[in-house]
Amino acid sequence: MDPPAEEAKAELRLLQRRPPVRGTAENEVYVAHHQSLAVLFKRIRRLLDCGHKEVLVHGMGASITKAIYVVQDILLHYGDQIQLETRHGTVDVVDDVIGECESSVQERRVSALILHLRLAEPESGNVGAALKPRISSWLSRVAKPEQKLSHEDLNRK
Repeated sequence: MDPPAEEAKAELRLLQRRPPVRGTAENEVYVAHHQSLAVLFKRIRRLLDCGHKEVLVHGMGASITKAIYVVQDILLHYGDQIQLETRHGTVDVVDDVIGECESSVQERRVSALILHLRLAEPESGNVGAALKPRISSWLSRVAKPEQKLSHEDLNRK
């Protein structure tokens, strides 16, 4: 490689844009890389304890693992009182590559996971009994970081 090509490569910077902001409801929690699990856990618990029947936890890219861990803690805290539904997909994001003289745009796709927590109805007594084996099965897979979760594991009902 010649020296001018190396200098040009060294001067490029990659700026990652945030995904487009969607209107968020009060009961939606977006997990970010810099947030601690304790803060997320308290926020979700406060929403559920203050009258919200359901909370949506969004994780994207590297924050998917943190979203799974915080929902795991919520499931352990509430036990039979809460139900979990999952959805997954891919989000298109745009990165700006800024050079000394010019800039360009790169598009890429990032995995996204939505964890839908719903409080169980108090009058249905069988919900907890049916839900408990599914939660413990899901938690046993999540608790082992070396084991990869497949899409079927996340969408099993």
